[in-house]
This record gives sequence, structure tokens and C-alpha cells, in this order.
Amino acid sequence: MPESMFTPEALAATISTILTTPQAAARMARAATRLGMPDAAMALADLAERLAGPPEH
Repeated sequence: MPESMFTPEALAATISTILTTPQAAARMARAATRLGMPDAAMALADLAERLAGPPEH
């Protein structure tokens, strides 16, 4: 859901769809899997360390 469309009502509608429509939940799960990055947290930590540079002594 784009941030510009994120409202309490839109979130409630999405959650309701997930809970009441198993096919929609499965479709969303497949989409999330395709977009996911398995090592995202590690990649982000590595990037932060590189940007910070070596520790000063």
C-alpha cells in the first residue's frame, strides 16, 4: 500500500480482506516473497558500517 493511501480505514480494509479471503492472503504472501530480500538486515548493517568508515582510535 503506498504511503499516500495509508489510512486507518485502508489498513482495516486490507486486514479484513486478508482475514476473510484466503486466496487474497495467499496472493499477497506470494507477492511479498517475490519482493523480499532474504539478507536485507545484514546488507543494511554492512552498508551502514561502510558509510561510517573505520573506527577512529
